[in-house]
Amino acid sequence: MCDQEWLDGLLPHLAGAVIEGIERMPAGVRVWARVDANGASCWSCGTPAVHSRYERTLADLPVAGQPVALRLRVRRFFCDDRTCSVRTFAEQVEGLTTRHAQRSSPCRESLAQVGLALAGRAGARLAGLLEMPASRGTVLRLVHALPEPAIEPGTVLGVDDFALARRQQYATVIIDAVSHRRIDVLPVTEDGVPEVARRARLGQKMKGIARVYDHVTPAMREQISEALEARWNRGLAVINDTERGWLEQHTPWLKLP
Repeated sequence: MCDQEWLDGLLPHLAGAVIEGIERMPAGVRVWARVDANGASCWSCGTPAVHSRYERTLADLPVAGQPVALRLRVRRFFCDDRTCSVRTFAEQVEGLTTRHAQRSSPCRESLAQVGLALAGRAGARLAGLLEMPASRGTVLRLVHALPEPAIEPGTVLGVDDFALARRQQYATVIIDAVSHRRIDVLPVTEDGVPEVARRARLGQKMKGIARVYDHVTPAMREQISEALEARWNRGLAVINDTERGWLEQHTPWLKLP
C-alpha cells in the first residue's frame, strides 16, 4: 500500500485533499495538504475564475490523543460577474471545510454532539480533555447550527400552555404524547385563544391524529374538536358515491354529512 493510500485509510475525511506532509510538533500534529480539484464556482452566481492561492489553518480531529492543525492550501477565485455581490471566494472541500470556519467539518460535528450531550460549560471541559479545545459559547453555537431533526408524525397530540416570560408572554407547546418530543411552539393570540386552535395551522398538525390531550382552556378544547371535524369533512368532500356507500355500510356509527 502506497503512502497516499495509507493516509487515506488513516484520515478518510481528508480524501478530498492531497496530503503533502505530516510533522509532529510540541503542541501536537501539523498536517500540510492542498486541494486537488479541477475548479470551483462562485457560491453566489456560479462564475469560475482563478485569482490567487492562500493557506488556511483548521483545527481538526485529534489523532492518538494529540491535537491536529491542518494547513490547507486552497485557491482563491475571482468572480467577474458585475451583477454578483461576491468579489472573491475560496474553494471548499466537501465534507472537510465550510466558509469562514476555523475547524474542519468533522471537528465541528464532534463538538456539536458533545454539546448536545453536556451543553456548554461541561461540553467545553470535555472537549478540552479530548484535545478539541473550544469555549462554551462555541459549543453552544455549533449546537444551534445543527439542522432541525425530522419529526415523525404521531397519533396522540399533547397541548399545553407555558410562560415565555412570567406573567407577560405566553405560548402553546404541541408535543407528541407518546414520544414526548416537541412538535411546535405557537404564540397566544391577542384574544387569548392559542394559535394551535386556528384551523389554518392546526390542519398541518392534525394529520393522522387520533386523540388530543390538553390542560388548557375549554375554548381551546372546543376549537381543536372543530378543527378535527373540519379536516374530516374536507376528506369526505372529495370521495365519490361508491366510497361513501362503503363507509355507510361498514361504519354505521359514523355520521356522514
